[in-house]
Amino acid sequence: MLKPQPGDSMSEPERPEPTEEEFIALQMSFARARAKVDYDMRYGHPRRARETAGAWLGTIQLSTMGGKDGYTSGTFGRPYEPPKTAVAPAAPELQMKAGHFHVSLVKAGEDFHVLDEHLGFVQGMVGEATFKADPRQRRTQIATFAEDFVCVTWHAMGRLIPEPSDPVPTNFRLWKPTDRREHEIVCLTGSLLCLHETEAAAKQWTARRAGELQAQHDRNHARQCRDKACARRGHAWQLRHDED
Repeated sequence: MLKPQPGDSMSEPERPEPTEEEFIALQMSFARARAKVDYDMRYGHPRRARETAGAWLGTIQLSTMGGKDGYTSGTFGRPYEPPKTAVAPAAPELQMKAGHFHVSLVKAGEDFHVLDEHLGFVQGMVGEATFKADPRQRRTQIATFAEDFVCVTWHAMGRLIPEPSDPVPTNFRLWKPTDRREHEIVCLTGSLLCLHETEAAAKQWTARRAGELQAQHDRNHARQCRDKACARRGHAWQLRHDED
């Protein structure tokens, strides 16, 4: 094939070489856009969440596949890892993370998209609500609530071979910001969740409750443990050298 000649009309016009100032300005604009996103994720969103929080979610994750009863029952093998704790604000238009959970605030009158299979589940949690078909999504309803609700979602491994008749997993909960009960979620690991009015109150609850659960586990483990080395460590969980 003949190569296009410089004067050939089919050849692509060469782009003029940018000046040093033009090149630097272009690269700086890209860097500024990336930095803005990083800033929002690291500082902007957390600050806005703190300023607009309707509630604070405290979470305690237990290092056992069962719930708190399985964790505190103890075991004669290696002690369980201490509970992991996290706190996140429920804020409008923002989704924050607390451990394996995502928390957001659904304001009264805002759209909340619900699968048809979940209508009864949602109504059981929120009570009064209005539903209308979503014109853009099949098998989906748009719900609006009369009150604010904190929405907590998470991912969990479902059944390996699901039955066609099984309902779609409902890996979310809707709680009023004033709900002060302790909620337990058991999936791959056990977790306790509780809503609070302030960040300080949420941190205080996670620290106190996690300490209670660990102490109860350690007492039950100590009664069963046959490992003399573990007994010399006071039955406290320690990171093994091969787990660094």
